[in-house]
Amino acid sequence: MPLVLNSIAFARFKSIVSSKSGRLVPLLLVIFAACNSNPTEDLGPVPLLTQGVYVLNQGVPGRGNSTLTYFVPDSDKVYQDVSWSANGRPLGDTGNEVAVFGTSAYLVMSGSDKIEVMRTSDNTSVATILLKSGRNPFGFVAVGTKGYVTNHIASGSVTVIDLTSYTILLDSISVGPYPEGITAIGSKVYVCNADRGFGQTVSVIDATTDRVSRTITVGDGPSCADVAPDGSVWIMCTGSFAGPSNPNGETPGRIFVIDPYYDIVVDSIFVGGHPSGMAISLDDYAYVVEGNHVLKYSTQVDELVTSGLVVGSLTSNYCAIAVDDYTNSIYVADARDFVQNGEVRIYAADGSPQGRFDAGVAPVSIAFRR
Repeated sequence: MPLVLNSIAFARFKSIVSSKSGRLVPLLLVIFAACNSNPTEDLGPVPLLTQGVYVLNQGVPGRGNSTLTYFVPDSDKVYQDVSWSANGRPLGDTGNEVAVFGTSAYLVMSGSDKIEVMRTSDNTSVATILLKSGRNPFGFVAVGTKGYVTNHIASGSVTVIDLTSYTILLDSISVGPYPEGITAIGSKVYVCNADRGFGQTVSVIDATTDRVSRTITVGDGPSCADVAPDGSVWIMCTGSFAGPSNPNGETPGRIFVIDPYYDIVVDSIFVGGHPSGMAISLDDYAYVVEGNHVLKYSTQVDELVTSGLVVGSLTSNYCAIAVDDYTNSIYVADARDFVQNGEVRIYAADGSPQGRFDAGVAPVSIAFRR
């Protein structure tokens, strides 16, 4: 019989189990977690050996100079612009996310309105999925044989793709304005309606019908979504930004924890500042990028562990983070000034440095090849 808890019982049960150093039984099967963090196929409780690490470099928007870096952990070898080397053509404009599922990598190219599908064994392109002009694709998640893409536009939408034929099944599922991060658990897809820092909702899409089944209210600027080992859905909100039209409207970043059985918020965690990335590991920790440092949270008790796990220089601009569950290594991408080449730094779970490697201009997404 499946575990059934109402929202209050879920929160209490979570607290009780955590206090006894236990873990919650997952409520549903985790399919995938994304948001420029660790967009790689869920591999169950025992992660496989990492063969390589992909880093998608955004490039300078409008110049069509996005590239893909490939790092081999065993040998510390780094290969730049591997897509060009394999296919003899530019990758496209304004890369935003790379996601790996099985033997395929999916590269979301916002400025080119396309999804580039690449075979991970040799980095050869096997398909180019063209979206309607102006869709500005942002995030990607796969559920079974279907892919879901957020379209970062005012009339926010999600496009559904057939991953077997590389065709568009459904051009537009209407969600909130300027959707960004996306994740899935079981047959539910969670979409962060960021609205450039002013959105406050998460749309839940039923993957069996491809319709929005629920809209959940969270904090200002939901932009990243990930799934914790206990099955809860974590939504990272950047907070809203002050501006000429709203000088007193700035709000701090927060994390909201959702019970995926009833699709309701069961906890809220203060972050502060304006966080820009999040990755959750299989050992029950969430790593959040805020400015030039990384914060570490326990997903068992929903509390801050350390606010300075990693602290970069004043010129650091961390914009992507991912966790390799095979080695427990944390990969943090530093885009610097978004014009010169960036780099990726590698840390142990306790924050101690393990290495680094060069990337291209504005590294924004990291994924692991198993």
